[in-house]
Amino acid sequence: MPRLQDPTYARHVAPLLAMATQFLKAGQPADAIAPLRDAALLQPANATVWHDLGLACLEVGLVPDAIGALQQAVGVNPRYADAYFRLGIALEKAGDLRGAILAYDRATELLPSLTEAWFRAGA
Repeated sequence: MPRLQDPTYARHVAPLLAMATQFLKAGQPADAIAPLRDAALLQPANATVWHDLGLACLEVGLVPDAIGALQQAVGVNPRYADAYFRLGIALEKAGDLRGAILAYDRATELLPSLTEAWFRAGA
């Protein structure tokens, strides 16, 4: 694995994402987590990587990890409606209903057609 100071580290992200995508498509989210974590370390400003990591963690029940990754995703891209929606799901699973509703509300502000977020928020 390249050192983060190496200016060519970005070329190492594509194979990690390809590997993670294969695992996710094969229904193996647990196996996708390690390459997604590595990709997130190499490209911390990539909201999609954080989002996908959050989804994989959520699917295997690593709710605190999912929350952390999805918070990173919305921190990097505050207009990422699906990341807010998935964050709401993770917060709901963690028992933080107030936080979940806030996340669902933000998701629907950004993407009003996201009907499941409206439903989950109780609107």
